Amino acid sequence: MYVDRVVVAKERRGQGLARILYADLFTRAEERGHNCIVCEVNVQPPNPESDRFHSAQGFREVGRATIDDGMKTVRYLLWRR
Repeated sequence: MYVDRVVVAKERRGQGLARILYADLFTRAEERGHNCIVCEVNVQPPNPESDRFHSAQGFREVGRATIDDGMKTVRYLLWRR
């Protein structure tokens, strides 16, 4: 299972939509025998909303990388059941 991006429109944020989507993702992953999910979140440019969201969902940092010829730094996050 692969999801490239999760984006919630600015005017719809704070309504729990991402939480619902992720709850479904966790359920479907477990039904298929997966016990972990990984994602990346920008460090540079910063994305503090995504950092807070993923932390609240139980994701923990497992690595970092600088990509796009040094223009972007990401944190790799892991969720494990």
